[in-house]
Amino acid sequence: MQHQKHVIMIGGCLEQFEQYQYYPDLTVSVLANGNDLKDAIKAGLNCYEADPKNYRQCLDIIVTNQLSVNLYAIFSFIEYGLETAAYLGEALGVLCNPLKPVIHTRNKHLMRLTLSQTCPEISIPYLIPSSKQQIQAFLETHQKIIIKPIDGAGSMGVQAITALNELADIDDNLSNLVCEKYIGGKEYSVESQSAQGLHQIVAITEKYTTEHAPYVELSHIVPARLTPAEQSLIEQTVHTFLQAIGQVHGPAHTEIKLYNGQAYIIESQTRLGGDRIWKLCELATGHNFIRSFVEQVLFKKIYNVDTQHKTAAIKFFAPQPGKLQKISIPKELEHTEGVVDIHIARKVGDNIPPLASSLDRTGFAILSAKNYQALDQLMQNMDTIHLETSHN
Repeated sequence: MQHQKHVIMIGGCLEQFEQYQYYPDLTVSVLANGNDLKDAIKAGLNCYEADPKNYRQCLDIIVTNQLSVNLYAIFSFIEYGLETAAYLGEALGVLCNPLKPVIHTRNKHLMRLTLSQTCPEISIPYLIPSSKQQIQAFLETHQKIIIKPIDGAGSMGVQAITALNELADIDDNLSNLVCEKYIGGKEYSVESQSAQGLHQIVAITEKYTTEHAPYVELSHIVPARLTPAEQSLIEQTVHTFLQAIGQVHGPAHTEIKLYNGQAYIIESQTRLGGDRIWKLCELATGHNFIRSFVEQVLFKKIYNVDTQHKTAAIKFFAPQPGKLQKISIPKELEHTEGVVDIHIARKVGDNIPPLASSLDRTGFAILSAKNYQALDQLMQNMDTIHLETSHN
């Protein structure tokens, strides 16, 4: 008979929490706040209110409530819970994704340093600046550069610089910035699942962003339309990368560019892909990241999946800035085959900000189809949704 296993999850969402109900031999406690906490309560899990970023607070809750007794593992699949879960797991001596891969993806300086030392062919030239003069010299060498926070997320703070006069817009505090050579070409994201240091590429996502920095994502398509050679190159590059950073357990979301026959790592996080990419992967391939994690990592079993060969996409709505005056969604869309979800995050009267990060998008549609042709038609149908704004 299999022993009950107790796992602590730092943060999450309802669709992820609901997956644990399929495992009667698993007890899940959740440390979370805000909507994550509400979702965990709704899913019927053991819940404790805590800030995922606050390691000390989470540890105090674990000790006070004796959650470390018979504890088997601690994990997080959300951006700001990754370090906390790794610190706690290592401190308590339980199963976790180690701190090394978490830190070496959260901190872009450490990631670039590691790649430059172990596999420079998949990295790109970078600079940790101490003066604007250094940035100017780096720009003169590479013509176009990306400047972003060392520990940023969600496209926030990303700038593209092509001319010296644009340096005037860079803050004088350079301590938390990294400069990278701009790499042209098409960008993809790669969703992987690791267990005991072995890595599986689940899907490659084709992504579309705004034309200019901060390059906010406007849509994702799974699987990406690639030649066999391109797919092989991307998969080999991500395997090399995951080995270099020391990834051991759980999902990773890695952004990569193909340019002139070479693959370059842009950045990565040891978590589920944002923008509901994990849901697109399930719709397109049948792979459920939470269930594969539970079975492969927690129970050390083979994850058997009824593989699908479909397509899926998410399309974001980003209307012109201003006050939202009207939301028009044709009724027939809600009943159209392949329309999985349409979600508008704002209501009439709300202010629509300029598109400076992923947080500024107004909503999304999740779509699924048997082939690319049908998916493209669904994507076009979403253009009939109108979000009318007026200037304030």
